Amino acid sequence: MFSIVAGDICTTKQLLKFVSVSNTSGQELANTLIECFGADLAYFRRRLKFPKIELKKFGGNVKDWMSFWSQFSRIHKGMEDEDKFQYLIQVTTSGTRAREIVGSFPTTAENYAKAIDSVKSRFN
Repeated sequence: MFSIVAGDICTTKQLLKFVSVSNTSGQELANTLIECFGADLAYFRRRLKFPKIELKKFGGNVKDWMSFWSQFSRIHKGMEDEDKFQYLIQVTTSGTRAREIVGSFPTTAENYAKAIDSVKSRFN
C-alpha cells in the first residue's frame, strides 16, 4: 500500500496525516520515509517508536539458550556496546550462573564482547 502512495505523499505534513489515519506498522512507515526522503533506514529506526519487546530472561538453562540468544541478538543491533551490556545484565536472572558470568566483567563497552564470548562458550 505504501509504495503506491509514497510517490504522492512526500511532504512531512501529508505523510503524518496519512499515517495517523491508516493502520501502519513501524517498518512500513520507515520504508515509506526512505522512499520519500531518501533517508537512511537506521536513522528512522532510531526515531520511530516501535512496540516494546519483552525480553525473555535467561537463567542459565542450556535448553533455553538458543531461543534467548536469537531474540537478544536481534534486538540490540545498532546499539552501543555499553548499552548492550546493560541489557544483558537485565535479562540474566539474578543468582544464576549466567548472571555470575556476565557480572564478573566490569560494565564497559570494551568488556561486552568478552562477556558475550564467555556466556556463549558456557551455554552454546
